[in-house]
Amino acid sequence: MMFGKAYTPFQNQILNALKLKEIETEFNNEIKHEELSPLFIPMEELELTEEEKKLLVQTIFYHHERKDVNTDRKLIQEIIQKDILPRYEEIKKETNLKLNSKPNTLWLKYVGNLNRIKQGDKLYIEYCLLKGLLHKIDHSASAGVQIEDTTIKDISIYTKNYIEKEHNLNKLQEFCKENQDKNILVIGSTGIGKTEAALIWSKNSKAFFTLPIRISINAIFDRIHNLIGYHNVGLLHSTSLDYLEEKETKEEIENSYEKYIQANQFFSKITTCTIDQIFTFVFKFKGYEKIYAMLSYSKIIIDEIQGYSPEIVAVILKGLKMINDIRRKIYDNDSNIT
Repeated sequence: MMFGKAYTPFQNQILNALKLKEIETEFNNEIKHEELSPLFIPMEELELTEEEKKLLVQTIFYHHERKDVNTDRKLIQEIIQKDILPRYEEIKKETNLKLNSKPNTLWLKYVGNLNRIKQGDKLYIEYCLLKGLLHKIDHSASAGVQIEDTTIKDISIYTKNYIEKEHNLNKLQEFCKENQDKNILVIGSTGIGKTEAALIWSKNSKAFFTLPIRISINAIFDRIHNLIGYHNVGLLHSTSLDYLEEKETKEEIENSYEKYIQANQFFSKITTCTIDQIFTFVFKFKGYEKIYAMLSYSKIIIDEIQGYSPEIVAVILKGLKMINDIRRKIYDNDSNIT
């Protein structure tokens, strides 16, 4: 819903970049495209409640999280009358959507500092989910990457087949297989098959496998990709592109870069990564809702937690609580974190 880009000054930015003739207009960039886009929400068609309208408008209006936002009703009304209305039918035809019969500024009552949905508000969790998913769609589209890997290949089956080439599943692995719908905390020594047990627990969910050290996460990536033979896996840390390129032939370098871009957009069914790639959402930086929303429908494996400092463990625990909160609110206590 980025139809605010139909605003002539925004179109002129594109034309200018393409070295084409700009369209004459009396307006400059007084407002940004996302501040105009809620105008095109088909409120009449959708029959939304007041809460749903507020959620949808704020998700679109604030998705860029700019420092200053413009809620000047008089200016926006003037832009609608002089810039949008003369081309409104053309815009409807181009979008092939049923827009409102008559555009107006009523949606502006849902924005502004006093109306902004904040932590603790009734709509906060729903807002985080909606805004986060919009970010993910937006960023994937900009990167030219599919939003999610929709493979039906089940990592638990691949892992089970890999183990059973030489052994039967051990008690831990059987337990994880039988409790794929529950949270699991495992305490055990090296060599008891915790990695394979965690992968079996993951089943066919989107999953993140985290470790504190890059060398270790590289090894897990190789183990899943090469030994277990499950290729719907990504690698994400600060030097992951270098590692991928080192392993590829010259002809495959471009493929490595594509994998790297996919991993950066959290495309893969399983992402092997260091903890700092996903648990930054706890600090609520601008746009944190993307990771927060994504983890609400993912399984998270935190391996070697003893390798973290007390401060990082505190961040992890806070993050797990936040994820549990969003899952409990949306999925009615169906939690998938470990």
